[in-house]
Amino acid sequence: MIKTLTKALWALHDFIHPLGSIKLQLITSNESVVLKGISPAERMAASPVYLRGVLRVVIKRSKVPLDAINVQFIGECMNSVFQKQQGYRVLNKVKRHVIDETYRYTTGNGFLNKGVYLIPFQFIIDPTLPESAISPYFQRLYRLNVSLETKRTTHHHTIRHLKIVNIERSLADDSVYYNDNLCTSGTWHGILPHTISLSSRVCHLGGNIGVNIETFPDPTNNFAVVVKYLKVCLLQKTRCPELDKSGCPTGSFITFPTKKVLKYQQFDEGVDPYEPFKMNWDVELPSSSDSMQGYTSNLEPEETLHQDSVKVTHTLIVTVGLHSLMQPALSADTTVELEDELNVSTSTIESASSGNSNTSDKFVKLEEKGCEMSFRAPIFVVTGKTSIESPPLYTETSSDCYLPKSFTWLCSNGQFEVEHAPLYG
Repeated sequence: MIKTLTKALWALHDFIHPLGSIKLQLITSNESVVLKGISPAERMAASPVYLRGVLRVVIKRSKVPLDAINVQFIGECMNSVFQKQQGYRVLNKVKRHVIDETYRYTTGNGFLNKGVYLIPFQFIIDPTLPESAISPYFQRLYRLNVSLETKRTTHHHTIRHLKIVNIERSLADDSVYYNDNLCTSGTWHGILPHTISLSSRVCHLGGNIGVNIETFPDPTNNFAVVVKYLKVCLLQKTRCPELDKSGCPTGSFITFPTKKVLKYQQFDEGVDPYEPFKMNWDVELPSSSDSMQGYTSNLEPEETLHQDSVKVTHTLIVTVGLHSLMQPALSADTTVELEDELNVSTSTIESASSGNSNTSDKFVKLEEKGCEMSFRAPIFVVTGKTSIESPPLYTETSSDCYLPKSFTWLCSNGQFEVEHAPLYG
């Protein structure tokens, strides 16, 4: 009696919710998809990247009505824009799709029997896509959606499962930025010769960047100066575009700066001021957070149809605090004009920063004000490690626990090998 009632209840449940007896699991070959290339030229020349995986479908009850299964790869971006109104600005959020591709499987007869099905899928990722990012002012999100279609119930198109896909960016294999370090040399107020250099202008969140500071005191100079402290900061500028009343970009941006001190150290002043000072620092960048983002996708308006994109730039600031021992120190509001030439080890400074909307961030700058000098260098902060292996080749999926039943009508020969990898449609 109880068994009969249980079967009747399950039959009623399957009739009302026929898709409730289906269990879905998305398995991808990698947790993150890494795109190669920093500059627009490197991105255009990069090879496509594949997002490969398997959709595991478990049918718990016999003969479930199902016409099709859709695996969808969706990318969305959200930008904060300021629109002019009468006497004030309004902050609006603009959303649009970056990519929307669907991989569709049809069952043919409109039913699936009880069992376990492994469905391979493959999406070709455009290497020019922006990397994933989440911040209060902009978002770049990618996900995999699985939807089930059946014409026999009111649930004609039901999303049953989704998986977030993290897209990162790293250096191209033959990138010109591999050995691209930055260096400047000068003389502080004409008294203290020095050099400041960075090991690279491309670094990833959670990684290290080398900072080198050297001074070369002149024993014949009566002005004795020692290094009082060193400070390294990372400055991130998020620029939100401004729109006019009709919604067209004005070309202006509203900037939201975020500054984080990466390393700070004070030094003993009781040292020989004529001894050269040398410091090699390994400075660790912060991990990804709401305040700092690894982001390099800053296309100029003439290179894209979307002129409402938020732009993100990063600058590494090395500040050297100095102390005069033999004469009164310069006041904090004393500014000295620089005539020292900046020596940059490569010629990619201006071209590499072509995505920045503010021209002041395109060049290395050395500032002297009061008793400190600051070295400001534009850098690229990426989320992917600079040396990461290429994704594995597509191989046929196997299961150790279940006897997989393949959808043989998806390919002409029913086999999913490297040379017969399924394409999205």
